[in-house]
Amino acid sequence: MNYEKIESLGFAHNNCNGRCVKAGQGYYRNLKKTMPEIFQKHMEEEYHLYMCVSAYRYILDKSVPDEDQIPTHLQEEMLQELDDAYRGYFYGKCTKPKLYIHPAASASTRYMKIKKYSFMKRKGKNPEVSQLEDNEHLYTNVRYPSEPFTLREFALLENSKPEQIDLFDIGGCGCFVQF
Repeated sequence: MNYEKIESLGFAHNNCNGRCVKAGQGYYRNLKKTMPEIFQKHMEEEYHLYMCVSAYRYILDKSVPDEDQIPTHLQEEMLQELDDAYRGYFYGKCTKPKLYIHPAASASTRYMKIKKYSFMKRKGKNPEVSQLEDNEHLYTNVRYPSEPFTLREFALLENSKPEQIDLFDIGGCGCFVQF
């Protein structure tokens, strides 16, 4: 796609043909409006990417107690299964990944968690409160850590409450059409 065409569609940048890793809500709203088939494909890719990354991190998780960690020899087998399921899809050699069941599906209840990953983030709902005290004052810091904001969630919000979309959040990595 040439730069004049991209600019006429309202993109300030698009060297990645709609796949900017730093894109924001305004960028994805424009992508959804001007190139819905690409937006739909990104939504599908993001889902498979977060399932793959979640499974990978689940298999290698060192934060669980030693007795509950997956043994190294099984980790290698599980990682190979994960790679076999997703490699062709992510390299564009097939239209969908092979059937893969996330390892959390067979875990005990306390570890049965699929962690979400996404292209975008948004301000979280759960504040983290910390306090710092010096000789005279007590300071309270409230922070809202970012949380994943999937393209599916974005599309649902954009359809139901479009006024909540931040149009000025175009994001981008600096690969602008014009300098």
